[in-house]
Amino acid sequence: MLFHVELKSGVPCLPRVKSSPAQQVKVLFFASCREMAGTKETSLELPGDSSSIAQLREHIVEKLPGLQPVAATVTLALNQEYLDPEQDATLKEGDEVAFIPPISGG
Repeated sequence: MLFHVELKSGVPCLPRVKSSPAQQVKVLFFASCREMAGTKETSLELPGDSSSIAQLREHIVEKLPGLQPVAATVTLALNQEYLDPEQDATLKEGDEVAFIPPISGG
């Protein structure tokens, strides 16, 4: 149901709908992820006040399509703590997420 409101001027308008606050997250890229992203870091504005790691992966690929091949498989660290690959942590304003490619060697 839409609400109709008229101002004194007689011009109809709709009431304002409160939008969800956005949150800024800092994203860092290491080694080959840096090359694919074309930058060592970026800021990402995520909608709402409770975005997840899964949502961050989706948004980062939209912003930096070069990361598409590795976005689902890279190791992530949240505020300098490695995340379990199956973990879908909730992000907060000011969090720092690092994309770290697999490390190989012998």
